[in-house]
Amino acid sequence: MLILMFSDRNYQKWGFLANYSITECPFSCNGHGVCTNNSCVCDIDYTGESCEHKWCPLNCSGHGLCIQSGDHSQWGCKCSPGYAGYACDLAMEGEEGKMNWLTISPSVESFLDRFDHSAGFVKSSECVYVFGGNSQNSVLDDFLKFCFAKSKWEVVRKIEPWPSARYDHKMIVYKESLFVFGGVLSDGSHSDELWVYDTVSGNWSFLEFNNVSKPPGLSGHSMTLVEDVIYIIGGKADNGQYSSEIYSINASSPLSWNTEKLSGGRTSNRLLHGHSAVYHPETSSIIIYGGIAARSARYTTLSHKIFTFNVVNKFWTEIEYMGPASSHIPLQRAQHTALILGNYMIIYGGNVHIHSKEEKCYDEGIFLYHLGCHQFVNHSLVHQGTSYSKWCIQCISLFITVGTKTKFYKSLKRPVWILLES
Repeated sequence: MLILMFSDRNYQKWGFLANYSITECPFSCNGHGVCTNNSCVCDIDYTGESCEHKWCPLNCSGHGLCIQSGDHSQWGCKCSPGYAGYACDLAMEGEEGKMNWLTISPSVESFLDRFDHSAGFVKSSECVYVFGGNSQNSVLDDFLKFCFAKSKWEVVRKIEPWPSARYDHKMIVYKESLFVFGGVLSDGSHSDELWVYDTVSGNWSFLEFNNVSKPPGLSGHSMTLVEDVIYIIGGKADNGQYSSEIYSINASSPLSWNTEKLSGGRTSNRLLHGHSAVYHPETSSIIIYGGIAARSARYTTLSHKIFTFNVVNKFWTEIEYMGPASSHIPLQRAQHTALILGNYMIIYGGNVHIHSKEEKCYDEGIFLYHLGCHQFVNHSLVHQGTSYSKWCIQCISLFITVGTKTKFYKSLKRPVWILLES
């Protein structure tokens, strides 16, 4: 057993009291099996390393057939058409089960747990693909596939050529292909490779470039698809230096990289790592949130700032949203996820690194940013049917041409929008 305590120079801790117990099998098989030679032999209705999962939870929620005979790899719930998940409780259409977390798949033993991997969802096949990552003990190069029709994980068979092991890289989906760029390799160096996986043929392809606009090896960058064009923003290179460049490549004919020539914004505001970047078609802009921001050669800080990059006029600007400090406004963070759903940018999780009033490294919160009002809103009110769109229509719009920032202020009775841009 190894116990590691880390304390940085910002605060001191005086140790801890650890209580532990040793059993022949993990969690004594949770009372659902027999411990034999330090391994659990589970009862017929249970599975998992410690017999922690039922084969057919909730009797497949009434939306599937429980299979517990024949090929052991096929045991579990076989869901009816229109349903998926471990317990067949995920309706693929409609609002059934909304406002609830659902277990899509229990933990499995066929591959290692990981972080800093990349993932993409191919809509046509309704499959999620996961490549690489870090298991804490090793850097991974395995390729995983989860299709909702089967509700089971598969490990994709390795066929050369194949990308080397890496973590903190990025993946985007373009039609039936997966594009993977960058990452930290097993030797600690940063990759500048761009790989493409064809989900139809099941083959990887390595794309080679010789033009000077090719991005350096990066990790922690963002990778965003805008129609047929892939944009790379930020990231960190081998020497720890943060990148302020924005690179692009056409996914339909990936022949050469381009370095975007920006017409506005401060270079220092683009020195980001571990941020999110999502495309908002209505404004032709990539919206960048959070991340680790470089403030000087030796100083970085977590960010809660929002920037936009307009892909048409190549303008970078900061949005200064304002509002009361409350639970529905996220703290600064990095390594979170973001997506656009309807008129909202949804932020989930991330590293918040709080060590003042409480000890909190990672956050489990979900936050909604309204793209019309440019405010974080209370998602409980959204779920109750509150129309923020109607509220925003009442806003008074005021546009002033000064500087490079977009500011949104709230008056006593109703909000006032002020757009500041050069």
